Order: sequence, then structure tokens, then C-alpha cells
Amino acid sequence: MHRPSLHVRTLFISLTVFFLVLCLVFWFFIRQTEGLLVEDARTQAKGKLELVLWLMREAPDRPGLAAPDASTDPAHGGGRMTLADLPDWAAAMGRHLGARITYIADGAVLADTEVPGPETGELENHAGRPEVVAALAEGFGADVRLSRTTGRQTVYAAMRADGLPGLPDGVMRVAVPYHAVTRDLARFRGVILTALGMVLLCGGLLSLL
Repeated sequence: MHRPSLHVRTLFISLTVFFLVLCLVFWFFIRQTEGLLVEDARTQAKGKLELVLWLMREAPDRPGLAAPDASTDPAHGGGRMTLADLPDWAAAMGRHLGARITYIADGAVLADTEVPGPETGELENHAGRPEVVAALAEGFGADVRLSRTTGRQTVYAAMRADGLPGLPDGVMRVAVPYHAVTRDLARFRGVILTALGMVLLCGGLLSLL
């Protein structure tokens, strides 16, 4: 049986080592990229959170999408946000921003984009959530974890919300689904793996020449 020449065996060994090095570089690059994408998602969540709080503080008579018309509903105080309006407002603003908005006071969830108003009272106490604890202690907090409510990996950003018109002091939180980040990363991983496969295939073909 014909045995590969020393030159061919050496070339195969070199290609194998080269491929392993590329895999290590790829793994490191993916880890770095994932970190950057998560940080970008955290920055987006914080930006949306700041927008929500700005609307609540600077435009209390029309704080966004759910401001009622005093002429048609005088009970809402001329369009000023009230605690009763908060769940519908959070749901509408969440759909507009493409994010989950939650308002928490003394650990109790008063409004959540993903949960109908009457059901927020059934949610567990949020006082121990890492981002809520940090927001109350330092003004801002963020965390990445699996949501117990939606069952999805989520990036959270929270800020202490004191003195909002018509609302008790608490914490405003915005959450961005992490699956959007992993989807982009998976697409990028596929491109890199295809490129590595082509490099290995070309190397194998060259070794046969």
C-alpha cells in the first residue's frame, strides 16, 4: 500500500496544528465578541430606560403613548399619569420601544409590559433582583440572566425613580431579550466556521498535489 511521503505527512500535521490554532483564536474572538454584544445590549437598555424616565419626569401631562384626553376622560386629571394608568402605559411604551418595561415599588411590581395589570400582584417580590438592589443603592444597576417571567435570557437595566408625578418612589426597569444578541452571534459564528472549513478543505486539497 502506498504510504504518504514525509512531505505530505508534515503538511498534514502543519495543517492540523494550524486548524487548532485557528479554533483557539476563533473561540477567544467569539468570547470577546459576545461580551461586546452584551455590553451593547446593556447600553441600549440603559438608553431606553433613560428615555422612559425623561418622559415621566419632563412631560408628566403627556408621558408617552398612553396619555388620555382630559376632554373625554376627566377622571384622569387632564392626562397626567396616575398609578391606574401605569400598566397600560408600560404595555404601550414597551411595544413602541421593543423592550420590557417594569415599575417596582417596595419590591412589588406595579406594572410590567409582559403581564396584564390585574396579574402583576401575583408576581413574586422583586426587591432581591440584582439590578433592583444596585439601583436602590447606587442609582443604576444592570444584570444578565434568565427571566423567571418570560423564560428568556434577558439584559436588565434599572434606575431609582423618585418623585415621578403620580407614582410612588420605586425603580424603573427596562429589559432587552438576550436572544436577539445570541441570534446575531450565531449568524457570525456560522460565517467564521464556514471560513475555517474552507481553509481546511483547501489545505487538504493542496496536500494531495
